[in-house]
Amino acid sequence: MHTSMKCCFCVPIKFGVVAFGIGSLIIFSVLVITSSIILGIEEGNEMTIASMKFKVFSINAILVSVLIVSMIAALFSILLIIGIFKYYPGLVLTYFAFGVLITMLMMLASLLFLINNYWYISLTSFLITAFYFYWLTVVYSVYGLIQKGDFSFDLEDKMDDALLIVE
Repeated sequence: MHTSMKCCFCVPIKFGVVAFGIGSLIIFSVLVITSSIILGIEEGNEMTIASMKFKVFSINAILVSVLIVSMIAALFSILLIIGIFKYYPGLVLTYFAFGVLITMLMMLASLLFLINNYWYISLTSFLITAFYFYWLTVVYSVYGLIQKGDFSFDLEDKMDDALLIVE
C-alpha cells in the first residue's frame, strides 16, 4: 500500500485529514439544521427550485432523506475525528467504508440526474463525487499509516512535516 505524508501536495496529511473531518462535520451539521428548518415551513402545493416545479410532498421526501443521511454522515465524521486522535484504525476504516457507500450512491444519483436531462445537477454531483473520492484515498492512507504505527501528532515524531532552519 502506498501512503503519502502530504495531502493536496502541500498540507501535511495529519492536519489535512483532521481539517477534512471537522469540515465535513460542520457541513453535515449545517445540512441537518437547514433541512430541519425547511421541513418546518409549510407552503402551497408546488415549489419552484432552479426553474423546475416540484410538489411539496416530493421536496419533503427529499429533505427527510437528506436529514437522515446528514445525521449519519455527521456521526461518521465524529468517528473519523476520534479515530484520528486516538489512533484507532478501525474507526478510520469505518468512515472509509461509509464513504465508499456514499460515493456509490452519489454516482447513482448523478446518473439518474443525467438520464432525466438535469445536466447541471448531474455535473455538480459528479464533481462533488470526484472530490470526495480523492478525500477517501487520503483517509485510506491515514488508515494505513495508523496501522503501521507511522501516524502521530507528536512534535518530535520524525520531524517529517516541519522544516527547521538553524543558523
